[in-house]
Amino acid sequence: MPLWFAPGEAYQFDWSHYRLSAAKLPLSKELVDVDVSASPVNADLARALHGGSLLAPPRNVILVGGTGTGKTHLAIAIALNCIRNGARGRFFDVVDLVNRLEA
Repeated sequence: MPLWFAPGEAYQFDWSHYRLSAAKLPLSKELVDVDVSASPVNADLARALHGGSLLAPPRNVILVGGTGTGKTHLAIAIALNCIRNGARGRFFDVVDLVNRLEA
C-alpha cells in the first residue's frame, strides 16, 4: 500500500487478507479438498454452509464425529470461504477455547 497518494488517487484496502490472518486458521483447505465420501457428511448441507447459509441470520455450527472424519478440514473450508466473502471468523481448538472461556 502506498504511503502517500497523488491528488485524485485512491487506494482500496483489501480487508480479506486482514480477516484471514485474524481468523488464525491452522491451514488452508478448500471444500474440494474435503473427501465427504469417506464419512457420513451431508454433502448438500456442507455446500450450503460453505456458500454462507449460516451467516444470514447468524447461526452457530457444531461438527460432530470421530477422529479423522474431516471435521476440522470441513470447518476450515467453510470459514475460509465465508471470510473471503466478507464475514469475520476465528478458529479455536478445544483447549484454547476452554482456556478462553475459563478466563
